[in-house]
Amino acid sequence: MAQKLIQLKLFNPILLKFEAATKAITLDPFFCKYARHVGRLDEAMELKRTVSDIKHEVYSRLIQNEKTQRRVSGIAKELKKIHREAVQNTINSVTVVAVLFASIAFLAIFNLPGQYLSRVLESGGWRA
Repeated sequence: MAQKLIQLKLFNPILLKFEAATKAITLDPFFCKYARHVGRLDEAMELKRTVSDIKHEVYSRLIQNEKTQRRVSGIAKELKKIHREAVQNTINSVTVVAVLFASIAFLAIFNLPGQYLSRVLESGGWRA
């Protein structure tokens, strides 16, 4: 029977068209099932791409945050160094001013207010 059908197919184009139509009809449910999943596959691929894009974006942000953190810590170190230098300069300035005040106070203790001895002698008032 199969040989007769093959022979008929070769010689009868109408039979070939009929068989093609029946194959299409029998395969149609498969294609319908596949067609149901085509949109889901596209949605799944789109979701996968979106997740991958988000993952790469998060990773690049993490790298950028690490670089920023390194820069900020470098700036903080420089600011601490500048602050230490400023405090040291202030200490030096205050020390100089304190020494000047102490020296003026020391001189004021030994220099009593009053006239010089040479002026008293010139006026002829006091004689030794």
